[in-house]
Amino acid sequence: EGVQAGETELSFRQAADVVRQAAEGVGGAHALGIVHRDLKPANIVLSGNRAVVMDFGLARSAEGAGTTMSGTILGTPAYMSPEQASGRLRQIDARSDVYSLGATLYHLLAGRPPFVGDSPLHVIQLSLAETPPAPSTFRSGIDPDLEGIVARAMAKDPAARYAGGSELARDLARWLAGGKPRLRRPTRPSRPPLPLRKRPGLVAPAVAAVALIGTLAAFALRTEPAPGSDGPDPARERVGAAREVLAEAELLARAPDPD
Repeated sequence: EGVQAGETELSFRQAADVVRQAAEGVGGAHALGIVHRDLKPANIVLSGNRAVVMDFGLARSAEGAGTTMSGTILGTPAYMSPEQASGRLRQIDARSDVYSLGATLYHLLAGRPPFVGDSPLHVIQLSLAETPPAPSTFRSGIDPDLEGIVARAMAKDPAARYAGGSELARDLARWLAGGKPRLRRPTRPSRPPLPLRKRPGLVAPAVAAVALIGTLAAFALRTEPAPGSDGPDPARERVGAAREVLAEAELLARAPDPD
């Protein structure tokens, strides 16, 4: 059933070591050009004292990680990176897995996922527009340096995260050995784009449009018109309509603030 977050089940050090081992394993996959895309507590199984990463069902080569139908949201909302949550599949790479590992460590430390909402869409909204509270908000005694590792792994900007699983594993190993993690300032602020911070209500229609594009586009491919047919293609027309909704949301987000 995967690793469980709970004070009596995993200490903070044990949680860090579980994710370190998982990050090492995922780092090996990254070295082969493979991205997991669905890392979460349920996909990390403890076998004795060893953590094993399971379920590579969504894994793809890094080169082809974004070749699934454009706009399709893949992964588990509570642990997926912002680029996955918003359907920006061409941006998914090893750093997306790093985010998910950071979110998993967050859960093991805090006893809850980084974002908790009323529905998967609400969780996606929060992950795109908000920064999660520090894990120590929910459980006291967490080393600030360990929280720093989580924060770097979960940076909104992929460029501010660890480059891959192996780099995250090394920093966790350094912390476990009593050393200081090699934290750095993000290359850009790890905050959502300004329009989303000023108008969080726009996140829902934008995300809904992205999901709708993926769903309808997949349907369009399954209902490809017969060769030589000159008739209209309703499925593709709906894809175009969904793209117009997303474009309108983007224009609204860029419009000058009425205040």
